[in-house]
Amino acid sequence: MPGLQAEDLSHTRFYQDVFREGESQMIIRQLDYKIGTIDVSLESQIKSLSSEQLDLLGKALLDFQNISDLQAWLVARHL
Repeated sequence: MPGLQAEDLSHTRFYQDVFREGESQMIIRQLDYKIGTIDVSLESQIKSLSSEQLDLLGKALLDFQNISDLQAWLVARHL
């Protein structure tokens, strides 16, 4: 699109949705590595998180030992 700057695109809903989807996929891969494969219902909850929540989860998962830690984190945030 002529005249459209890269920084303009980053503010579009489409760009933000695609970026958040990438973030959630990265978090899911990290969780799979750290605590094992997670079920579809937990994946859905993670995919529904905002970018801010995904950032918090990305930091918190470093301390997770098992699936219960992920579940407790999600419950504590009423998700």
